[in-house]
Amino acid sequence: MTNQESELNIVVIDTDTGQSGPIEAWVERFAQLWSQGAECRDEFVTLLSRRVRLVAPGLAPTAGRDAGLNAFRRTFDALPDLTAAVISWAARGNVVFLELRFRATIGGRTIEWPAVDRFLFEGGEAVERVIHFDRTPLRQAYFGSVRGLLQLWKLRRIREKK
Repeated sequence: MTNQESELNIVVIDTDTGQSGPIEAWVERFAQLWSQGAECRDEFVTLLSRRVRLVAPGLAPTAGRDAGLNAFRRTFDALPDLTAAVISWAARGNVVFLELRFRATIGGRTIEWPAVDRFLFEGGEAVERVIHFDRTPLRQAYFGSVRGLLQLWKLRRIREKK
């Protein structure tokens, strides 16, 4: 993990408690939460501003922590064993980029896919997250087996109920 030319000397690591620290500590907590996955699903939003905007491929953008929390819950409902590893990161100005490798079981098969998260910070808080990844491996896993199709059907039913 690296940190280059960052203006992010002190950031808010936990927006519930107000705990702050260096950007390295924020990234370390982000990595720790993703390594534990669903067991920490409600804690992810404590890394984020109450006015955060979240953008992910194939999903409607969310605005605010409550909407973000619901999005994390739906994601983990659909992929209960979803985890991610932070491969590398860099900070420049008020932006942090994280290279990730996600892992989840879809259709009875474990799949992995790379992603890049971009966080924008204002006033020391993460106010926007945009994640970039190719959805092809996920589509192939969902549509590649009956179990995958059933899992996708359940995911869509969960989204309809919320």
